[in-house]
Amino acid sequence: MAVDRRSERHLRWAPALWGVALLALAACAGTTGSNNPTVTFTHLQPLRFNATEVQFVDNYRPPLAPPNVEHQFQQTPAAAVRDWARSRIAAAGQAGTVRVTVVEASVVEVRLTTRKGIGGLFYNEQDTRYDGTVEVTIDFVPRAGVNMPTSQARARAVRTQTMPESSTVNQRSTVYVIVLRGLMEDIDAQLVAAMRQYMAAAIVP
Repeated sequence: MAVDRRSERHLRWAPALWGVALLALAACAGTTGSNNPTVTFTHLQPLRFNATEVQFVDNYRPPLAPPNVEHQFQQTPAAAVRDWARSRIAAAGQAGTVRVTVVEASVVEVRLTTRKGIGGLFYNEQDTRYDGTVEVTIDFVPRAGVNMPTSQARARAVRTQTMPESSTVNQRSTVYVIVLRGLMEDIDAQLVAAMRQYMAAAIVP
């Protein structure tokens, strides 16, 4: 999948590597179908907030057109953030409201330059890259009369992954999930650390 800078022989054994990638995704993500793994965080414990509810706001407006591709797949980044919030943030009190806001949730397809002419027939080069970006904010807003501060955590993640020109539709789906999983793992790590640092007063021990 990624370009090997030591060699330009990219590689007629790629299908075997794709099989390994698919098996790894099935082991690390929940699935709703053998070729449609989704990213989940149900195996992790939620952070419990002194709040009556957790609101979800999606401010990202997908173009639904090239070069964006996130809308072509089963689980969009925005949907992954929603699923993450359901698993990782819990309302366990009366002091206020937690608001999870999606600021950015895109995956863009970038076409890469490859060899042209007869010479290009002897190579299976990386011709496409998926660039993913996810940005999320989490706010705690105390209700009127509660002596607690408003607080916020913010995270932004960027992941990229290339793929060879011989990639099938299923293999491109695999690359997409690899990008999405990396984005959400980064978002989870950043937000959990930020919530514990900046929103500790609103978290229930």
